[in-house]
Amino acid sequence: MLELRGSDAIVRDSLAALVAAGLVATTEGRSRYQPRTASLGQVAEKLAQAYERQPNAVMKAIAAAPDSRIQTFADAFRFKR
Repeated sequence: MLELRGSDAIVRDSLAALVAAGLVATTEGRSRYQPRTASLGQVAEKLAQAYERQPNAVMKAIAAAPDSRIQTFADAFRFKR
């Protein structure tokens, strides 16, 4: 089970950012992964594959990004062990 460790505001803002980026669709209060274009879906798939192979490298790239909101979003989806 996935437990979010971010506040409601962080999760809400992050979800809105994913919708704006074209990665998530929201209807009737429910959200789901749905890339707006096939090429965007391919990029997301390549990122997921890179994360499977080298999670630390992907996390370092996120942490090094100039926009701290990306890090805040990533932190919201850490798994509780």
